[in-house]
This record gives sequence, structure tokens and C-alpha cells, in this order.
Amino acid sequence: MELTVLGNKRENPFSLKNINKANEILYKGERPSLSKSHNYTKFIPSSYADVEAIEEWESNSEIVLVDYPMEYEVLQMGDYYIDPTSEDPNLTPYYGSVPIDKQMPEVATEILDDLFLDKSNPILIATSFWLTGNESEINSYVFNGGLTIDDVEGFPSIPLEIIPPYPTNYCPFGQQWVLIYLGEETGPNGNPLLIFDWICQEIPNAPDPVCNCPSNGNPNIPAGCIVVEAMTRLDPVQNLTVRVKDNWFFGESTRTDVNGCWEMKDQHSGQIWVKTKFDNQNVEVRDLRYFAFIRLIRHNVGSFSGAFNNIEIVYESGDDDNTSKKRSLWNACTAINTVERYHQMAASDGIPLPRKLNWHSKAGQNNASAAMLQGTNFNLTSALMELHGFNISSAFPLSLLPDITLNYRVGDDSNILTEIGSHELGHATHYMLVGEEYWIPYRIYIVVNLGWGTNGSFKPGSYPGHAQLGEAFGEYMESRYGFEFSPDAKGILNGFVPGGMLWDLEDTQMDFTIDPQSGTVFIDNISGFTPAMFYNSLTPFTTNVRAFRDRLRNGFLASTPNSITDFNNFVDNYDVFN
Repeated sequence: MELTVLGNKRENPFSLKNINKANEILYKGERPSLSKSHNYTKFIPSSYADVEAIEEWESNSEIVLVDYPMEYEVLQMGDYYIDPTSEDPNLTPYYGSVPIDKQMPEVATEILDDLFLDKSNPILIATSFWLTGNESEINSYVFNGGLTIDDVEGFPSIPLEIIPPYPTNYCPFGQQWVLIYLGEETGPNGNPLLIFDWICQEIPNAPDPVCNCPSNGNPNIPAGCIVVEAMTRLDPVQNLTVRVKDNWFFGESTRTDVNGCWEMKDQHSGQIWVKTKFDNQNVEVRDLRYFAFIRLIRHNVGSFSGAFNNIEIVYESGDDDNTSKKRSLWNACTAINTVERYHQMAASDGIPLPRKLNWHSKAGQNNASAAMLQGTNFNLTSALMELHGFNISSAFPLSLLPDITLNYRVGDDSNILTEIGSHELGHATHYMLVGEEYWIPYRIYIVVNLGWGTNGSFKPGSYPGHAQLGEAFGEYMESRYGFEFSPDAKGILNGFVPGGMLWDLEDTQMDFTIDPQSGTVFIDNISGFTPAMFYNSLTPFTTNVRAFRDRLRNGFLASTPNSITDFNNFVDNYDVFN
């Protein structure tokens, strides 16, 4: 990740103090003083829980926060900034312009300045920019290249007496009259006066839209699309947070739609920076290489000037270097898409949805997990995480503990990660129905058996029934929502997990499975069950395949074409513990 580099501190032209000085100069005391609209606020985290609270507040409020003081010039915009006074880089402060009536998070804050963020009088703003030594930005930022006649007439607050008369002749074809700032001169009373004049300027052409996204036709409203490399195609990244921030205090946030398209609401000017933030209402994605899972992944896409409404962002797979920034961002996009795909398909199937998930990823060779640790105080957390290649700091708040962990490996493509993610998300839905009463023994089993384990070598008293049923659901969702083309071939895995059972209960294909203990071949002659039936048969006390069989039979067999005898025999063939 790249570091943000700051330059000199600038005098703030949006400070209420400077705006009112400009108001006095412009109107010679004939208009009342203005009031602040926003607070320039510093958010000061003292713990990792504070960091999480600030980021959660930012997402919910849609206020754009940055990790650098906004009154400084930015020499190089990166993915993060480290406050030189912070002893812990994870506790670098955040900054933002916050409406004065906004409810704040329960963390320490400091109001650095009173802001007036109203651009309805660009001549007033220009005067403040001139007063504060920022006159070089009047034309490019305050006037957005030049105010048209329609602009001037559309701002009722502009003092027309200092505007030169409107031109009476026409500009050459393809051009229009715009008002620009020329400089200053000494007025009749010896005070400086700002000089404006009309010039002919080319009418900007609206750029073509990208990714077949609808075009707003306004080059000043940032818009575009985000896609990610997926096998031999580019897939839209859905429901990803996109943030736009200008060179001062204005910013806004939105999310991509199902086509990866995004569009802001407001017009922007001068230079803007576009960043992506890997979260939404369903998941927060973190990576080891980005603040060791403490902060959400934020990526600086780049700076833009001129036309803002054709910004195309492509996340390549980066498979030539599994530990690269490119690879981690590609994985984060794939995780966002996997969760979104799961939500869409699960809702269609009538399956309960998981809670908002903490998704932790890193480059590595270990297996994935659905530890579902968020907010829990499980006494074997460290052992469970180490088993999956994750080391969790003792300072980590419980609310930041992972629900899903995933190691992206050399050679993994988007299909593989979607299948793995779907497997773990199937567990996440299972957890929502059974809670800690089921998941504590399940976690214990994984820790003491160092993973799935194998039939015949289970540690005593380690709850293999929980793993047997839990992994059956994981394998089923991996098949159903992933990209597997032969789910029936799963059969019985590791000598006890009925990997193909749920699929065989649903499909109409008659195939064969071999009992690993007896070598007996049994026929799949059952069909008609649905994903909703499977999940609705789960309770905290449904802790093995036999208990699941009985609940599924009692609740839903009558809605299928199967007989009790055939159904019981079929599930018992898959259940090596019966």
C-alpha cells in the first residue's frame, strides 16, 4: 500500500472566520455575518475498538473521513497516512467535515475549525480564497474553469454589481462566455479589488460512458464503473463503497450497483481523488497487509481533473505475485462479490441471511474457516486462528474478531475463491440458526482434531457429529452457489462427512454413492427437498445427521414424493455414525 505525503499547511478559505472577512470586504458591512454549517472534526481513537466505531460511523453516516489533516496540501495521495505523533500507526486520527447537527460516535473528537461549506456564492468563496493566499485555485476550483452566464444567474447570492456587464456578442462556434478571475487592483479608496472578466471558452464535450453504465451527461458529477478480473472475463464489482474527496473539505460516498456502476449526487471541481472502501451493509473486508486487520481496506484509485463521469476502475488478478497489493485488492473484490452473490441466491432460495460479517483475508496456504468469532469470548480463539494461519493480537477487540477467514493461494482463481467463500457463507447462515450453543463444540472439534479430522482418529469427546452435519452444509453451499459441475461426485468425505447428501436429497438425478466403511453401493432415489427445507430443519440441538434426518422428515417429507422408508434408508446410508 502507498503512503500519503503532505506538503505545506494552507490557510483555510472555508473557515468561518475567513468567510466572514470576505463577506465584510465584499458587502462592506451591509450583510449580516454568516454562521457555520459544518465542524472540521478530528476523530482521535485510543483503542482498536475506537477505530472500528469510527469506521462504522463513517459507513452509516456516509460522511467521508480521511486519515490526514485536510488543511494541508497533498503532494502524493496514497492508501493511508501515518500521523507522526501517533505511537501506534493503527491509531492515526481521522478527519472530516461534519454537519453541525450530526450525531457523533462515542469516541474522542476535537473541533479544529468552524466551516462554512456553501458554494452558492462563488464570488464570496473566491474572495476568501484570495484573502487566504489560495487565489491560484479560484478559476480551477471555485469557478470550475469559469462561471457561465447561466451559472451567474443561477446563484442569487452573487453581488452582480461587481460582475462586468454580460457580453452582447457571440463567441465562436463551439465556445461560450465564462467569467474568470484575472487578479486584483487598487480601488478608489486604496483597498484592493478583485477583477473578473468574460472570455470565450470551449464548451467541454461529455465523455462516452464506461462499462455501458447510464451517463448523467454532466462531466462535473463523478461516475463510472468498477470491474474485477474473473477467469477470462471482467465481472462488475457489486455493492462496493466508492468515495470522492476534493482538494479541500467536500466529499461524498456511494456504492456500486449490480452492474458495477456508480454515480455521485453532487458536482465537483478542480481535482478529486477517488478511493474504494471494502465494506457494505453485509460485510467488512480486511487484509493482513493493511494495518493487520485493524482497519478496513481502502484503496486510492487515483486523482482526476476535467471530466469526472467516465472513471473506469479495473482490478486485475495479480496472480504473478500472490503477496502483492494488486493480489490483495483483487481478492477483496472477489470477497465482496461472493458475499453479494450469496445474498442474492440465498434470498431467492428462501435461506436466512448471515449477519454483517467480519471477513479477514491474507496470502497463504492454510484452509478457510467460518469461525464466527465476532463479539465472542471463545477461550480457544488463538489456537483456532493459528490453525488457519492467522495470529490475532491480544489488543484486538472482540467486535473485530473474524467471522470468515480465507487464505488466497498461488493459482487461486475467482471460481475457486467463490466456491470456498460460498462454503464458509453456508456455515455463516447455519450459525445464525444455531448460535454459540452449536458453534462452541464445533470450534472445539476443529481445534483438537486440527481441522476436519478423519473417521477413526477423532479425539475423544470432540463432537464429531457437529462437524459431520456442519461440513455437509458447507459442501452443499459450495456446490450450489459455487461453480462446481459434478457435486454428486463428493460422496462421503474424510470417511464421515456426507458431502453429497443434501445435493442428492434435492436433485432428480439417480446416481450411486459408496459407503466408505462397508463398501456398499447405494442408489440416490430421493428428490424434491429444497435449500429452505434443509436450513429450516436446523436448531441448536440438531447436532448430527441423525437428528437432522428426523427433523427434515417430520417437517418436510410430506411435501416431497418420497416414502419414509426410502428417505430414512437413504440418509442412513450417508450417515456413518448411525
